[in-house]
Amino acid sequence: MKRFISCLLTFILAFSLIACGKNSTDSDYKIYYLKSDKAGIVSSEYSFKATSTEEMVSEAIEQMTKSPEKNIDYINSIPSGIDVKGWQINDGGLTLYLIGDYEALDSYTEILVRAAIVKTLVQIDGVDSVDIF
Repeated sequence: MKRFISCLLTFILAFSLIACGKNSTDSDYKIYYLKSDKAGIVSSEYSFKATSTEEMVSEAIEQMTKSPEKNIDYINSIPSGIDVKGWQINDGGLTLYLIGDYEALDSYTEILVRAAIVKTLVQIDGVDSVDIF
């Protein structure tokens, strides 16, 4: 009887550990935003609608220029007043051209903006590095 109970408990424990695994609705991608107090960056799960690398890059850039819908404590990674003039991918390197008030950002905010942009874009297959001009 003790053997049966221990086998049953082992089975229940193993089943519960399997149930704690990754949820099938979890996203494999994250969009990174700045905290509203500019004390760091935070991520928000995101599922791309696009499938090709180029379309995913465009979609990610579009998401980073919008204010996050889920949390008011986050601000967009590409601040208002800064626009993406264009971008190109060559051998896994993404070159991003920004125009506007990018030069006016204080150095700390600029580092956070760069970090959020790079961490978001390098998740995409085909993008291994990001250069920002």
